[in-house]
Amino acid sequence: MKVLVKSQEDNIRIWIPNFLINSRILRFILRKANVAVDDNFRRVLPKLCLTLKKFRRHHKRFVLVEVITLKKEHIKITL
Repeated sequence: MKVLVKSQEDNIRIWIPNFLINSRILRFILRKANVAVDDNFRRVLPKLCLTLKKFRRHHKRFVLVEVITLKKEHIKITL
């Protein structure tokens, strides 16, 4: 996964390794951030992570989010 932010001052690129798309790691992050999670989400999260990994294998560089602000800042998140 890649996060790209282009602004007039700076360009920021952040690469997130695919092994971090893991249900155990995501549950840990949500717990540390004090986010309330119901049991249904906990049950679906492993399947969601697996599906996202399979989707990435077949669709490289798929754009998840692309935003252009009024100040001409470009934000793009790709798989």
